[in-house]
Amino acid sequence: AFLGSLIAALAERGVVLVHCVGGIGRTPTAIAAYLIAKGLGADEALRIVSEAAPVSISEEQYYALLEAEAELRRKGKE
Repeated sequence: AFLGSLIAALAERGVVLVHCVGGIGRTPTAIAAYLIAKGLGADEALRIVSEAAPVSISEEQYYALLEAEAELRRKGKE
């Protein structure tokens, strides 16, 4: 749901602000998920997000990104 809304908003407006209450964990995970959907690997997506702003995500969030990457790669092979 969030990823679809983000992609639609970017297509319509070209720029989107993403934030959460603390700015730690959820925001970088969401942006990394978008980059993974665009074809980057999880580690590369997190590197890019970290270069833009120092971030911290939980181990659970990191594994969720790895799962998302694997799922997108599986769907791409179908």
